[in-house]
Amino acid sequence: MTEPVQVGHIIRVQLPDKVKELGRVVWVAPGKKPDVFVYIEYPDQQTTKDNKTRRRNYIKAPVRGDISKLQESLDDGHISLVMEVPRSERLLTNSELSGSNARVGLLRQTRRDLEKWKHRRDEDMALIAPVLKKYSADQLFGEGQLGTAARSHAEFLLAKAMSDPAQASAEDKQANQADAPQEEAAGSEQEAAQNALALKVEQILRRYFLHGATENALLPEYFNCGAPGTVKFCKKRTGRPRKAGPPRTPRTPARLKKLQVGGARHKKKGVSDEAAYVATLADMWAASISWVAPGKAEVTLVPESERPTFAEFVRAVRSLGMESLPEKFKLGAIAFASKYRGRRGTAKDGIHALGQVGIIDATSEDYTPVSTASRLLLLPTPWRTMIADAFTEYIFGVHRGFEHGGTSAGLSALYHAERDKNEWADTEDFHLEKGEWFSMAFKSVRGDHGDLKSERGIATLTASEMSLEITRSYTPQLKAIEPMHQKFHVASDHQLPGTNYGELRKRGQEASEEYLNFREGWPPLIRAICFHNNHELVPQLRTLEMERAGVEPTRRAIVEYCLEEGLVASQPTNLDYLRASCLPVLAAQGHRDQIEVWDPRVSKGTRKVPNMRYFGEFMNSPQWLLRPVKEIEIRMNTSCVGEAYINFHGLQKLTLLHHDHERQLLTLADWLYISDSHSLVKYLAEGKLQEIKAGIHLSNQRGFAAAKAEKDAQTSSGETPVPGRKHSAGKKRKALESEAALLKQHAMGLAPPPALPVPSPAETAATEWIPATSMPPPPDDEDDQMDKLREQLQ
Repeated sequence: MTEPVQVGHIIRVQLPDKVKELGRVVWVAPGKKPDVFVYIEYPDQQTTKDNKTRRRNYIKAPVRGDISKLQESLDDGHISLVMEVPRSERLLTNSELSGSNARVGLLRQTRRDLEKWKHRRDEDMALIAPVLKKYSADQLFGEGQLGTAARSHAEFLLAKAMSDPAQASAEDKQANQADAPQEEAAGSEQEAAQNALALKVEQILRRYFLHGATENALLPEYFNCGAPGTVKFCKKRTGRPRKAGPPRTPRTPARLKKLQVGGARHKKKGVSDEAAYVATLADMWAASISWVAPGKAEVTLVPESERPTFAEFVRAVRSLGMESLPEKFKLGAIAFASKYRGRRGTAKDGIHALGQVGIIDATSEDYTPVSTASRLLLLPTPWRTMIADAFTEYIFGVHRGFEHGGTSAGLSALYHAERDKNEWADTEDFHLEKGEWFSMAFKSVRGDHGDLKSERGIATLTASEMSLEITRSYTPQLKAIEPMHQKFHVASDHQLPGTNYGELRKRGQEASEEYLNFREGWPPLIRAICFHNNHELVPQLRTLEMERAGVEPTRRAIVEYCLEEGLVASQPTNLDYLRASCLPVLAAQGHRDQIEVWDPRVSKGTRKVPNMRYFGEFMNSPQWLLRPVKEIEIRMNTSCVGEAYINFHGLQKLTLLHHDHERQLLTLADWLYISDSHSLVKYLAEGKLQEIKAGIHLSNQRGFAAAKAEKDAQTSSGETPVPGRKHSAGKKRKALESEAALLKQHAMGLAPPPALPVPSPAETAATEWIPATSMPPPPDDEDDQMDKLREQLQ
């Protein structure tokens, strides 16, 4: 034994599937080498009829053990000895037990009555104090006199009670009125009372030594009832009754189990309690689910009185040991600015009308899309830019793309805010009812330094009759849309498969499975925005005028009321320049019949985007056809490459020239990644193609060699080759070259004129009608001609 057994050791049994604490050592035989010890077992657990596990109050008699056998069990590893760690409640002082809960650090809401604890403890201590004073631990456990001491003390207490004058007179009066059978019954009752009192004293003694042999060992174990995390059930719902509506259903084991199953299924990392609660209601408390359109479900829940509350769901999740509170977006500068700096106002200061100020901000999305061409090809993380009304917090515009937040994304969000949403949603395969998403053009736009603060952005807003407000640094309270990002990440992005919850992948962490493309990420975001605009309850945004008019506490109802009553700021009228300037500018090269786009990932003029060619009707005009190849700029919607324009004698629409119509709906990033994958396929297959070409070459050479060998065999056998027609192209070429040289010399005066051609006999016969005097003289020979030439030169 590494350490000798001591009083206060806990005997812990090592079971195959768990560890159980057997009891506490209360006495060890005195001496250097003790041979026996005594321990008291902890109360057993029992299972009641309602399947609840509780501890019984009955404590078994002390057990005497042999230290040598204990040593064998310790060596085998069947049991182990650990020192007892007392509960914090047993360390309370008398002053703390006499005071309030706040004095002992119990600041949470509790119904503990510490004075009652102390009163029960003092009663039990006064009952066994004479026994502890009369007997020592060696007598109680070594000699086994615990039961005898308890019975003798119980007899003493009963005798003392009988010796009380008031008690004695009452007993005599009853004895005079009773007969002999009644005397026997009284004797049996007295014996039963003595046995019960002896059992009570013995139980208090056992509890005293089991829990540390201190005064607080006799504290009632009320802390085991109603402690934090303890599941409680009742037939009638506890708490204050509801003022309106029928009472809610009380908690039952089946109801708790359904809440726990829903919490374990939906309460994941990055998912808020509200989102998990709604998903649990949809799974467990849905009365009916009907699909009114592809991808659109209408859910009817059970009556509200039969649904669990949000607080019940949170407590059920905590009972599973899960963290229910969502992780908050922490910014140290925000707390510093709000606490230590002067007041800077809020986003609604000075706002009294709809469309007066639009607040814009951008953030990256928390999921990675895949390519439309292949689910195995990952694209970059997209960015989302939203613009909301400062008065109602109604989101009017949103832009998604792969470019970071800036001028182009901000202007695109502004254009989307004033655009017809029903027509736009149809292009994204999402149907919107009339009035489900309104459009608005703002009088002023508020953003930070990274949104619209650029020469192009300011010029566009000025031409569109809008003004620009720039917020101070580290003041998100002036931009109400910044807190919305976290809400939409939770409601939309974190519900998508393969989300990263806004965190970078750590070392050793498995990569998530992404399989949604860019267009498939639109419907969840649109549904979250429609819920934010049309269904979320915001009674704090209503004015007193709206409350008197009975306006529903939703943003949609508030916007409709403002439109009906004219509570709308003056709208800009010139939005053509905004529509023309919101799209990003890309460098391109114009030809007579097409426009090619330079790859924006590399320097201009390095590489063109493969297979991306545009055409417009203006290319048939003389102004375009008479100009040479030129470097131009086009404006393209990078989230939909089929939408492109050029500023050539006015805004001209371009048509994408491609045989695949689905290419019209691709993003520019997806187009580039697909082109890169095609190049990679060609590069990887180049070696295989070279092998195929080499095989073709060797096959041809083998056939040529066979034909050459056959010819050589025929030549060696003595066969005479058949004469073929000689090629006279070379002779004709030389004759023409000499004739041209003579003509050149004659023109320079260095050679006689060329001789006329001599007619053939057939030609002479055909021209016999010509007189003989008109025929040319016969040509001289070569020597005569040379002589005449010398004479002319002299």
